[in-house]
Amino acid sequence: MTIQEAINAARVQRDTELPDEVLAAMLSSYDENLYDRVLAKYGWDKPETIPYHKYMEEHEDLTMEDLELMLPDKYGLQLYPLYLLWNIDLQHGDYDRYNNDVMMFSQLEGEMKRDISREGQWKPPRPEGWPENRPWDGRINIRF
Repeated sequence: MTIQEAINAARVQRDTELPDEVLAAMLSSYDENLYDRVLAKYGWDKPETIPYHKYMEEHEDLTMEDLELMLPDKYGLQLYPLYLLWNIDLQHGDYDRYNNDVMMFSQLEGEMKRDISREGQWKPPRPEGWPENRPWDGRINIRF
């Protein structure tokens, strides 16, 4: 998902006078924080495009339609627009919508973090002599 796609998805649901540059800066801040808090621990590479607004200043030929956000679409299609929605609602003082948006966002972000944690967990290698036809999940169950 590109920055512009996330902004457009949020604008379909909320009218706001906030310029695209402000919304792009919000997305940049979110990706930076998410990388530092979560993704770096699981070996993700930090995209060279973060922070997005500085990267676009250095590469004047790029637009928000050209820059991809960090998360794969599996998570990003829902998280990025919802992140913008709760920030827009907060800016506009619509606290009922803000609270609902934050609850949905927190639930989706938690699911994403759990998925990434599960995918990134280290499993010990298959022990020597372990039968090839038996699955290996990293645990040895010893029966007495």
